[in-house]
Amino acid sequence: MGRKTLAWVVLLFMQVTTSLAQQTDETLQLAIDVIIEKASESINQSPDSAFLYSKQALKLAKESGYDKGEVAVHLMLGEIFYHQGAYDQALSHYIQASEHFRKKKNQRKLAASYHRMGEIYYASKQSNSAFKHQQYALAIYSDIADTLGIAEVFGSIGHLFEKKQQYDSALYYQNESLKLYQQLQDSAGIAHIYENIGSVYEDQEKFGEAHNYFFQAYSLNKQMNNRYELLNNLNNLGDTYRKTGRYAEALEFTQQALALATDLDEQNQISSAYRDLGKAYYEMGNDSQAYFYLNKGRELYEKIYTEEATQQIALLQTLFEIEKKNNEIELLERGKQLDNLIRLIIFVVGLLLLVLAISIISRQRLKIRNDKQLLDERDKSYQAEKNLMKVELDNKKLSEERLQDELKGKSKELTTHTLHIITKNQILEELKDDILAILNDESRGYRKELKKLVKKIDLNFQKDNDWDDFRQIFEKVHESFFDNLLNQFPDLTSKEKRLAALIKLNMNSQDIATIMAISSDSLRIARYRLRKKLQIPKEEKLEAFIQKF
Repeated sequence: MGRKTLAWVVLLFMQVTTSLAQQTDETLQLAIDVIIEKASESINQSPDSAFLYSKQALKLAKESGYDKGEVAVHLMLGEIFYHQGAYDQALSHYIQASEHFRKKKNQRKLAASYHRMGEIYYASKQSNSAFKHQQYALAIYSDIADTLGIAEVFGSIGHLFEKKQQYDSALYYQNESLKLYQQLQDSAGIAHIYENIGSVYEDQEKFGEAHNYFFQAYSLNKQMNNRYELLNNLNNLGDTYRKTGRYAEALEFTQQALALATDLDEQNQISSAYRDLGKAYYEMGNDSQAYFYLNKGRELYEKIYTEEATQQIALLQTLFEIEKKNNEIELLERGKQLDNLIRLIIFVVGLLLLVLAISIISRQRLKIRNDKQLLDERDKSYQAEKNLMKVELDNKKLSEERLQDELKGKSKELTTHTLHIITKNQILEELKDDILAILNDESRGYRKELKKLVKKIDLNFQKDNDWDDFRQIFEKVHESFFDNLLNQFPDLTSKEKRLAALIKLNMNSQDIATIMAISSDSLRIARYRLRKKLQIPKEEKLEAFIQKF
């Protein structure tokens, strides 16, 4: 029997007998480590299962005082939530892990935690917080003279400047990172920075410089047989060849990327390669191949996005159910404590009554005085009981209110992830624009087939399944919004109600236009018509008016 198998058998025995205290610390820690490893294996294919494994390991680690296991679980939970786009939860677990590293004065791991939190803040579009945490990490790495850590942070800071379109600063930090990786003779790090520098030049449309750095990264990764990084290099080289009109080379490298992505089963990269091939064929004037690959890319992207959305919803549902169950257990335990307290009070009162009876029998001469004394004691006991019960009832009420707040918070989180599903319209709109561009060129064929595809895309825009799901969750969070709105303005159309709901969520105009699958000009017209129908005074903003409902 292998080491891992033995650990699982031991863990199963502990769960059945509910006797953790009888196991040795070494065996229990081994079981916790195995559960964490199992969660790590499930993080991509089944994040909800990985979450359940991690919660089980966290409970065992806390009960056994296994600090190393507990912080490992927090890091694992942080990664699970990060990959599913639940950035607030991811940050919460990384913060707990960083507190542990701070108490243990583990500066290197504390800096690594700050570095990762910076990446999560960047993913959640909080660039200022991202930059601040990267600076924290850089300060610690500098104090402990960790050259590799400094190189990694320089690369991340350069990426932040690139996204702000501050290209001089971006290139400065990337080149500083490159110097450190070259000093360390770290080929993987050097290749990564070459890729970053190429990306900066590509953003500036300096495709010659970008191609040179992409090719250097490609050469290094090919020597190291680093297939996952090599896949990115092939894609980028294909892009630069296509953007400089070298279509034969573009097709060659993109086909290599497609083959490697298929071998590695990287679905997102396969979809990207299909789209790049479609773009190359379109620019070469080969409409049939362009349509073929663009359509395959769109179909695979929709499949991937649907699977990811399903995983996110499953994880959030699992999280919601566990929190709900924990809250119910807490309420039951409080109820049991209250019952025990009432029994204790009844016992005490009964005991006092017994003492009173004995006292009456044994002390007839002092009956009046003893009766008065006992009545006073009973009154004090009653007041104490009354005050104690009032405190318990107040605590119970506060617990119920907190539970309601938490449930509302989870509903809002579900609303956010349901809205992500609607963004598929943006991909359809881009595909529609490409096809319409082909249609406008009368010299090309396949007009009839392409027009059918445009109609199919338009029909997809008209489906209300996503909006029905959105409205159901929206009404759980804002229960009386639509009722109050329609009581005053019953003639609102479905599109106007949707627009009002999105404004209620404080979404910006660009996101609203994307979700409603309309242009910015159409959105301005829709907002104007909604203002007019709601009879809003000129001096009042539409957003402020809708927030009142």
